[in-house]
Amino acid sequence: MKIFQREMRYWLILAFLAITYFCTIVRGQVAPPTRLRYNVISHDSIQISWKAPRGKFGGYKLLVAPASGGKTNQLNLQNSATKAIIQGLLPEQNYTVQLIAYNKDKESKPAQGQFRSVY
Repeated sequence: MKIFQREMRYWLILAFLAITYFCTIVRGQVAPPTRLRYNVISHDSIQISWKAPRGKFGGYKLLVAPASGGKTNQLNLQNSATKAIIQGLLPEQNYTVQLIAYNKDKESKPAQGQFRSVY
């Protein structure tokens, strides 16, 4: 019986340490934005909208680049933003989008998507 009690105490201590460790990691993370949506405004511009993540964060980094390669454009947005308009798109091109929420020195995983500009 004493051996069982020692083993049980050992497992309880390990479980407590594991839970404490994982809760600390989750608390420090920034949740990603979700539900990227695209709305064509004109032949060279598009509106990108999203659902804000839960929790506290400082703002967003929106990265847009031609899927075939080329210059990546970055917009820095306030944490209250849930949409942005991208202008100067080339006609009939595929573009990749990454939206990252950040807070001080931490970043969320990127919400990713693609769209095609119109002619």
